[in-house]
Amino acid sequence: HITEVLQNKSLRADQQEQVELAQIRLHAAQDQADTALFKVEIFLKTHPAHLVARDLQIKLLANQQRYDDALAALDIAIEAEDLPSFRLLQAQLLIKTGNTDGAKASLIRMQELAPHHDTPVLLLSSMVLKENNIDDATNFKIPTDKKPYVIMVVGVNGVGKTTTIGKLASQFKKAGYKVVLGA
Repeated sequence: HITEVLQNKSLRADQQEQVELAQIRLHAAQDQADTALFKVEIFLKTHPAHLVARDLQIKLLANQQRYDDALAALDIAIEAEDLPSFRLLQAQLLIKTGNTDGAKASLIRMQELAPHHDTPVLLLSSMVLKENNIDDATNFKIPTDKKPYVIMVVGVNGVGKTTTIGKLASQFKKAGYKVVLGA
């Protein structure tokens, strides 16, 4: 049916674009990623700054684990328009490739573009917690003049508070301290 609609010469240019993109999405949804990618690349030759098509291309490449190609396409998209959604996708891809510094830079840029958005803050917090891996810590010393020594952990859902508390408790126990957890 979409092929018939595309042959309709009375469609405006924007309608033609929407139908072409719908056809590409349909190929992707039917597990025809190679066909969808081929068609989106043809589409982008005539519409290089089309952000929706570029986003679709990036996601198709990422789903095929072609992260370097996806990042290159993302650079083109960001050059056309620096959107928070592109920066988030860039950060996710950079994390997958092991480039945490690049991911942090993307998340910081996303925060600048969308200061009301919580996602970059949450992801940056999570990255910092993972980098400061408590499993490797030694010499856990607490002030002897403060008893009980209380550590309060706060944060939004999903940033690793419980995991961090468990790691801290384990390290303090290994160091010979008595540990009490409360909620």
